[in-house]
Amino acid sequence: MGMISLVRADDHVLFCESLRTVLEIETDDIRVAGIARTGIEVLDLVDQYQPDLVLMDVRMPEMDGVEAARLVRERYPATQVMILTTFDDDEYVREAVHHGAVGYLLKDVPLERLIMAIREASRGVMMISPAIARKLASESPAPGNASKALLPDWVRVLSRREKE
Repeated sequence: MGMISLVRADDHVLFCESLRTVLEIETDDIRVAGIARTGIEVLDLVDQYQPDLVLMDVRMPEMDGVEAARLVRERYPATQVMILTTFDDDEYVREAVHHGAVGYLLKDVPLERLIMAIREASRGVMMISPAIARKLASESPAPGNASKALLPDWVRVLSRREKE
């Protein structure tokens, strides 16, 4: 696998800069091409750098991360989007995945898992925080009651280990 280029989108400047520094130190295959502080800036940076991945927060000024994810995926289908946020709200998760995000992780994720998730998500592999996966799995309908399915189709193909 070659170099992974990513754009980080988050209005918390210190978090973004710290993550950039950590990724530069801990990896030799992930490069932060740019940092966007608003949803509008995300689109400008994706247009400029055409990264493999956008690592996006959901709450940002001017345009939230879910809408920005939708526009990135619509305009740049080769660029993957993974949400990295503190918000585990069910609606954010559903909307982000519905609009093409290949992952949804919480900011309390261990660094090693985040690095692995960046590598996998850049290739289009779905990455979901364990806490969110448990929450989604608990919403799944009783056997034989598929008409009340609340989970997106991709959740049904996860192995037991992936759901954990």
